[in-house]
Amino acid sequence: MRERRHKRRRHRESVVTEIELMPVLNVFISIIPLLLLSAAFVPVTVIKTTLPSDQAAVADAKDAPLDLAVHIHPTAYQIEIDGSIVQSIERDPAAGPRSPAQLAQALQAIAAAHPGNREVRIVSESRTRYEEIVEVMDVARTAGLPEASLAEALEGS
Repeated sequence: MRERRHKRRRHRESVVTEIELMPVLNVFISIIPLLLLSAAFVPVTVIKTTLPSDQAAVADAKDAPLDLAVHIHPTAYQIEIDGSIVQSIERDPAAGPRSPAQLAQALQAIAAAHPGNREVRIVSESRTRYEEIVEVMDVARTAGLPEASLAEALEGS
């Protein structure tokens, strides 16, 4: 008999707890339509655009900024436009102002061909003397390219 009482106590102590999902589902079922009805729908519109003509594309190519660079090497100045070398001017650092004069003529011709361009990038090696860099900057300024930026040449170039 003692065992029966003991089993009854265990049975009374274990309470079955279940989560009632119906009230939660009822709330979701009522909230979802309210959210859908209150949402602001964005109207879909068509943006009217016109394609440029062939003449406008040619005009834009002429007005495009020019990537002009002057490379200072021990034996030559190299003028690079948009990644390709267009002219190489031999230089002799001991000879004096002969090669900067040729460089000035070449830069004046480029500045005249591209009047909207005012920028030039001066690329020098790490062992180039500072006076040589300043000399090229002065030549570029007198040629009509007053906005000079400096860059260091990569090894092997």
